[in-house]
Amino acid sequence: MSIYYQSNNPITNELGCIVHLHDGLFSFIPLDISNTDYQNYLLWVEEGNTAPLWKPEEHDLPIVTPP
Repeated sequence: MSIYYQSNNPITNELGCIVHLHDGLFSFIPLDISNTDYQNYLLWVEEGNTAPLWKPEEHDLPIVTPP
């Protein structure tokens, strides 16, 4: 199963990246047209799909902050 989410930049509140959940793993897809994962996301959107807003608190993920 594959699920996409839109992740907003916490400072600007603009779309920052796409979060992709596939086979229990999360990946973060940059908004770069040369990235094949982003191209696949755009095809998914063209098919009429809409990604919900990413809410990290709804997922049991560790919080990592830079040093």
